[in-house]
Amino acid sequence: MAFEYIFTSLPSLPEKVGSKPGISVSDMARMLDAEGGVANALGRMVFLQKDIKVLEMAELGCDVPGGALFSADALRERSMLPAWLASLLSEGLAGSEGFGFDKVWRAYFRRAVEAADAAQSSFLRTWLRWDVGLTCALAAHRASRMKMDSGVQSLGIEGTPDPSEYRAITESLVSIEERDEFNWKETDLLVAGARLSKARSLAPVYTFDLDELMGYAAQLMVLSDFEYLGSKN
Repeated sequence: MAFEYIFTSLPSLPEKVGSKPGISVSDMARMLDAEGGVANALGRMVFLQKDIKVLEMAELGCDVPGGALFSADALRERSMLPAWLASLLSEGLAGSEGFGFDKVWRAYFRRAVEAADAAQSSFLRTWLRWDVGLTCALAAHRASRMKMDSGVQSLGIEGTPDPSEYRAITESLVSIEERDEFNWKETDLLVAGARLSKARSLAPVYTFDLDELMGYAAQLMVLSDFEYLGSKN
């Protein structure tokens, strides 16, 4: 299946992390919604990451802006969220021992990988597993710094890369932390740059097919998530 029409409406993505993309994640989500089919189903799964991050911020007491797929009101009410996500949130909030988003992310990545496998999207099958591996490597690194057990292996997802694949990233993190333990901007630039570079290396170009479309969506997500790094503050 080709998506030439959609690509004529998609601007070129900026090369540099911190640059503002010429299209918002919400706008692309609406384009995929109009397209329907597998492109919309997979696109919504990719973009749901942004909404989950907003919900996680809300649990920490932050304001609730709109997500990629849902408005601020919909995220507050949670009635429009996927049933599995709304159920997990309700179970967590009702618990007496507090609420951790680890189980939400585990469920999300498991469902996203299953959707990518079912659709036979070569890009997403590899990208999502690599992203899971990176998430686990970063969690293990932070736990090591705090002399704690991360409790994270592969989030139960088979086929994630060996931890050694992320050694260059974690070693660079150590170098940054040794210079300035609270240098969050340089740390975020490192992680964002690694994610963007990996997505670009995996995404096909000028094929106008599902994998190129999902590659564009993943890159847009990274650029959108880290757009604040372009701020001078």
